[in-house]
Amino acid sequence: MNKKKNLLRAAAEEQLQQASTTDSATYSPEELLHEFQVHQIELEMQNENLRQAYEAVAESRQEYFELYEFAPIGYLTLSQLGLIEKINLTGATLLGENRSQLLQRRFARYINTTDATRWHLFFAQVMRGNEQKTIEIILTQPNDNGLCVQLHCLRVLNENKSPTLRIALTDMTKSKQAADLVIANVELAFQNEEKENRAIELVIANTELAFQNEEKEKRAAELVIANTELAFQNEEKEKRAAELVIANTELAFQNEEKEKRAAELVIANTELAFQNEEKEKRAAELVIANTELAFQNEEKEKRAAELVIANTELA
Repeated sequence: MNKKKNLLRAAAEEQLQQASTTDSATYSPEELLHEFQVHQIELEMQNENLRQAYEAVAESRQEYFELYEFAPIGYLTLSQLGLIEKINLTGATLLGENRSQLLQRRFARYINTTDATRWHLFFAQVMRGNEQKTIEIILTQPNDNGLCVQLHCLRVLNENKSPTLRIALTDMTKSKQAADLVIANVELAFQNEEKENRAIELVIANTELAFQNEEKEKRAAELVIANTELAFQNEEKEKRAAELVIANTELAFQNEEKEKRAAELVIANTELAFQNEEKEKRAAELVIANTELAFQNEEKEKRAAELVIANTELA
């Protein structure tokens, strides 16, 4: 800084010497003094403008610094080897460590193992192109909590013409939770609608059940009456059964008597058949006897006729 200031002072003194040599022949001392005073005022005004411009730049730089550091999203710059070269406070908070501990560390170490391969392929692809690309990954914080983030990545060249990767890191956890909440609310609304439908169906079912219960009570009352009647009928049946036992006993006795009568009838029929057979034999003998008697009667008639003829001839 001092060297640069000395060079500027030397150049100014040289210009002043040249101006003094040139102007001394043209202007009077009063005019030179006036020009010097005007030039001094111009320099003071220029100096004030420069001071104001410097303050504006400093204020702008401070505003940019604050915007960068306290932005609601994380900003970080990775080297072509994937090392963290710059990171704002929000980014450090999302990664869960102090900024001093994060610098020159490999960004991939903070990515969940489930997304590690996908990140390496994505990093290599982005570093080969010039287009902004986006990826969603899960970061693993030191307390082992998983953090869903979205990375907007763009490859740029630094002052040394070396490729670097600038990343805008957005915490998607709340968005994910909100999306999950929306899905959960939709599912809940559907479930509530289903519950209402089930409730309506349950009311209908309860109404039907109440009607069925009323019908069952009626059927139960009818069944009590029917059971009473059935008990009476069973009692009557038992009486009829007792009477039937007596009747069966009498019938068995009667059947036994009938069997005896039947046996006696068989004997009687046998005797009758024998008698009929004897009668038939007698009838056959009678037929023969009648035949012989008819023959004898015919012979008698012939003898009688002959006798009549003989008596006639005799007379």
